[in-house]
Amino acid sequence: IGMHPAYLERSEISPLNFGLDAFRELVTHPKVVAIGEVGFDTRSAWGELEEERLLHRQAEVLRRFAGLAEVVRLPVILQAHGAHDELLRFLDWFRTEGGGIHLRGTVHHFTGSWSVARNYRAHDIVPTLTGLTARSYTCGELIRAIPADELLVESECPHLVYESVST
Repeated sequence: IGMHPAYLERSEISPLNFGLDAFRELVTHPKVVAIGEVGFDTRSAWGELEEERLLHRQAEVLRRFAGLAEVVRLPVILQAHGAHDELLRFLDWFRTEGGGIHLRGTVHHFTGSWSVARNYRAHDIVPTLTGLTARSYTCGELIRAIPADELLVESECPHLVYESVST
């Protein structure tokens, strides 16, 4: 369960509108295995919202869901479209100033470099790879560097081959 950052303001069930009460109830269902997809998406169509306000709102929702993930001890599925630096800063903050919470989980649709993936790994966050990874210039280095038992193929892998690799 979660809320993709692109839908935060367009949904009447956004945690920004009413808090996490409904999500707290949903998380008790036995089929819920993770919190997500939550995080940052600076490339979503949010109309006139400036990037600073957009990131602030997304960070607030991520903070709420991360806290919920910690309480129920579930992994997180994180989104970082165009925002790896922001997400890594958030993970650093959450571990140090945000209550010492240590999240574990994945970064959905990862298209970054090995150095970015290594930073996620330091936070127990594993990148999921797509068909775009195979087409990118960093593919060889990234796939060779990730330990074989941590290679995860993205669930949307077949559909994510023809998008831009500019993330």
